Formats: sequence, structure tokens, C-alpha cells
Amino acid sequence: MKKDIKEMERMIDIINACSMDINSYGDISYNLLVHKEISSSDLFKKINTILNARIHLKKKNTFYVEPSTGKNLSDLLSEDDLDNIAFLAEKITHLPVRGRLYDVLWLYKKPRQRNFASEALNAFSSLDIKEDNWYGYVKDVFYRALYLPKFTQEFSAYDVIESKIMTCFHEANNPYLFCEMADIITSNSIKNEDDVLINKVIRTFIYKSKKSKDYVSAYRCLTILYERYKNDIFQGNGDHKCQLVNLYHARLLDEEGREYQGLHAVNCFNESLKKYKASKITLRGIFDVDEAITALKAMIRKEGKHAYESMAIIKTEPLDISVEVNRAIELVSEQKDIIHSLYNFCFIAHPVNKKRMIKDAVESIRNHPFQSIFPSIVTDRDGRVLAKTNGVEIDELKDEDYSLENIIIPLSQGFSIYISLQIQARIAPALKQICEEYYIDYKVIKDLCEHCGFIPDSKIALFSQALHFGFEYNFSASVHLLAPLLEDIIRKILYDQGEYSAIIDMNAKSTEVSISTLLDKPKAKEVFDENFLFELKMLLTNNIGSNLRNAVAHGLLDDDTASGGDVVYLWWRILRWVMLSVVIGHNEYQELKNAPVIEESE
Repeated sequence: MKKDIKEMERMIDIINACSMDINSYGDISYNLLVHKEISSSDLFKKINTILNARIHLKKKNTFYVEPSTGKNLSDLLSEDDLDNIAFLAEKITHLPVRGRLYDVLWLYKKPRQRNFASEALNAFSSLDIKEDNWYGYVKDVFYRALYLPKFTQEFSAYDVIESKIMTCFHEANNPYLFCEMADIITSNSIKNEDDVLINKVIRTFIYKSKKSKDYVSAYRCLTILYERYKNDIFQGNGDHKCQLVNLYHARLLDEEGREYQGLHAVNCFNESLKKYKASKITLRGIFDVDEAITALKAMIRKEGKHAYESMAIIKTEPLDISVEVNRAIELVSEQKDIIHSLYNFCFIAHPVNKKRMIKDAVESIRNHPFQSIFPSIVTDRDGRVLAKTNGVEIDELKDEDYSLENIIIPLSQGFSIYISLQIQARIAPALKQICEEYYIDYKVIKDLCEHCGFIPDSKIALFSQALHFGFEYNFSASVHLLAPLLEDIIRKILYDQGEYSAIIDMNAKSTEVSISTLLDKPKAKEVFDENFLFELKMLLTNNIGSNLRNAVAHGLLDDDTASGGDVVYLWWRILRWVMLSVVIGHNEYQELKNAPVIEESE
């Protein structure tokens, strides 16, 4: 049922007044909020939502969604609402608002009425493209207007829109607007001019952008040109042109990288390297591709190291952990014998809780969204790129089935901070106290390992030595034994459970898979506790973390990292695993429930 006519006419007058000379739906919406006499109206709130809604332009079934919830507007608008919107739309003079209201009516009013689509198309096609309105509402309007003629069969309006796009394409002085026109021409296959001429105009623009060092515009148009040539592949010469565009893109990225320093340069060099590697073998000799790749690899290391050294160090306020330090010392001191001290030491700290870590990482992204919405590059001290991550939006974290890759950076940071606190507040003070009270003999550790259920007889001496090194504070020697031994033990445990850990090639040659592959096996989730499995992955195979197995295998640890927090925690965690195995093997599992673990601090 329609609202009061006077109220509706008042709303129309306000919308027309607030829309005058405004180039953005969002600005119109903001202006409307000032008018208290209509801002509380339920219909006004829905009109406001329509103006702020996002349209899914490239879906087969076009629809508008609420910006805050992502819900389809069909869930918001009733039949009465649509009747009222039809009354309003007829008298709205601002073309973008009028067009959007009619478009909403066309999409959601049942049964569908073609005149709504015609009214929307007429409103949209009457607009002109200008630098100050393209990013307001005209971009969405024109992309939408190119779809509507398929339903209205009004191709004269379509021709008007195409003509305006082509005119702007040839006359645009703003490089970003030119790129937008080139993109809309390509993505919508606009062909009212010869493709050869369009490609020539784009190439000329690329050369001008290169000369003026407007690399962003040049890259975007190179991507567009690549897509245009890609469409010509079946005509015989498109593939060769694509290759040439790709090589030119690579050289331009290389050129930009040499003008800058740090991570920006590293990113340019890496992108250039990817494009060079994608080039065909037949072109490599002609364009000196192999020499360019060699030079780029050297530049990546050089600039990566420079970027790492120039990074700022952020210091936080010190944390008082004296209470927990004293409690840790108390739990291992003055015990009956060394075995009881070692037992308490193995349960002095809490292992990592995977679910809690993930929850904290997600919460961190939600509280500080700007830290995660942009892509990130992770480098080591030598400047090598260890990993790249894509930006993540908060909307992607609403469901529980999101990938851990989306939160790997805050997850790795949280893991590192957690184990650092465990070491400083509990493990390190307790270890120091034990070593002051007792001499930890190698035979004591070996006796533990001999009673451990998962250590093979042939590895007992090596494993005992690896653990004993920790009590001598020789963690660098410990990790170089522990990392490969752990891999072999995990391999054996999974093999005993029916998980074959090797790949057999066509020549029947068997090759063992890496530990990262082993830990991702379904059987690993069945055999190991999820928290322990998570810790192993974060310590041994996580590219963004310490990646200790890779670091040990390739000699990447230095004097600092070989005795760092990750190494100490790995040593303590494996010692705890050994103690668990010994206790369970002697049917004393009940004692674990009363193990002297310090309670978590709030």
C-alpha cells in the first residue's frame, strides 16, 4: 500500500534537491541523511540502501547487494516497497538515481515489466563521461547499461553508449580514465571501430606512459593489450603478439625496479622474473631472456637484503612476568630426584592451542583490518622472498571454512609471540634452575629415550645426544640432529599406520616425500594430536615462520637463529613428547592430569 502522497512528494523534492550536481551515489546518500523529516522513514532507509548497494555486473543473474551484509536486495524489498519506489522513480529528475531505481524495479518487481528496463537504459544512456564523475556512479552505470539492451532490444541506446565510450577513449587526457575506457571496450567486445586501430591507440598510450614513467597506467594497458591479442590466437598471429607484449611488460617492470629500492624494487623484479620465465624458448635467445633472468635474481637478493636492513623496529612496553618465572623455578627446584625435576620441567608450560591461535588471528584481522587487506611479501634476512600472501577481507572470515592461508601472517606472528613468552616466563628459568641444581648426565636422557615408544633402537644414541645438547645450552647442535631425526620418526610412525611415504616414478625408482607433505597426509591428522601437528608444521615447515627443517637441510641457520626461540621450543616440545611416551608406556597416564602446569594468565 502506498504511503501518504504528500510525504512521498516531499521525499521526491528532497531527493531531487540533494542529488543536484552530485557525482556519487554515496554523496547523495550522505546528503539525504541530513533531512531528519525523512531520514527516520522506513522507505527512506531502503532508498538509502539502494543508493549504497553494490551491483554484481558480470554475473548471469544480475542483482544488487547490501554493502554491509552482502545480502541480495530481494530480501529487503517487499511488493509495497516496490510500488512506492515506482511512484518515486517516475518523478525523480536526477538521472543516475532515476536509472538505479528503475533498474531495481526491473530486477525485482514481479511480473517483469520491460518498460522499467527501458526507463533505466534511457536514464543511463543520457549521461556523459567526465573525469569527475566516472568513479562516482558513471562507471557502474555504463557497465550496467551495456547489459540492459539484451533485454529491451533498444540497440539505438546501446549505440549511443558505445559512441560515448569510444569518444572518451580517443579524447581522454586522464591516463586512468583512458585505461578504464580501454578496459570497458575490451571486456565488452565493443567493435564499432577497427581492432587494429584500437590496438594502435593503446600501444601509443603505453609508450607515452613509459616515457612519463607512469608505470601503473602502462602495466594496466599492457594487460588489456595482452587480452586483446589473446582473443586473436585462433586467427593465427595472436600468440606471437601475446609473447611480445609479455616480454615488453617484463622489461618495463625491470626498468621500474631499478629506479627504486627496497620491497617495491623486489616486487617489480619478481613480477618481471615471472613474465620472463613464461616466455617461449624460441624467443629467449632473440631477446636475451636468460641473461635478464640471471641479472634479476642477483637484484632480488641485493634489494631484498637492503629492504630488510632498512625496516623499522617496533618496540612494545615490557611485560612483567616475574610471578610466572618464580612459579616455574619453584616447580622444578628441590624435588626428590632429577627424574621428578625433569618430569615437572616437561609439563612446565602449555603447548600451543591451535583453535585459540586461529581465533586470536581472526580477531586481530577484524580489529585491525588495514593490516591484512593488502597483499604482503615475507622476506628473510638475506632478502630472499619466502612467501607472498593475498589480501583478505573481513567478509571472507565470517564463515568457519576459511583457509588458513588467509590468516597465516597474524597466525605466525601470534605463534611466535606465544612460544617466546613460554620460553622467557617458564622454560628458560626452569631449565636454568635444573642445570644449577643437577648435573644432567647423558645416561639419564638415554635411559628416557630407551623407554620411549616411538624412537627406533637404531636412533636412540643420536636422539639422546640431540636432547642432551639442550641441557648443555648447545641448541645449535641439538636442532641439526633433531630436525632430520624427527622427519624420519614421523615417516616411520605414519608408515606403521599404513601411510606409504614415498613416490614411485615410471622407472620404479622410489623417492621419499618431504616432511611438509608428510604432515599434510590425512593419516597424520588421525595419528597426531591436532595441536602437536600444528606445532610441528609451524616450527618445521611454515615458510613464514622458522621453517627449521628447510633451514637445517640447506645450512640457512646462523649463530643467532640456531639458538633462537623456535629452536629452544622445538627441543622442549620433543622432550615433552618423549616424557609423555615414557609415562604412558608405564601406565601412569593418570599422573598427567595432575601435572604441574602453570595456569594460563589472563
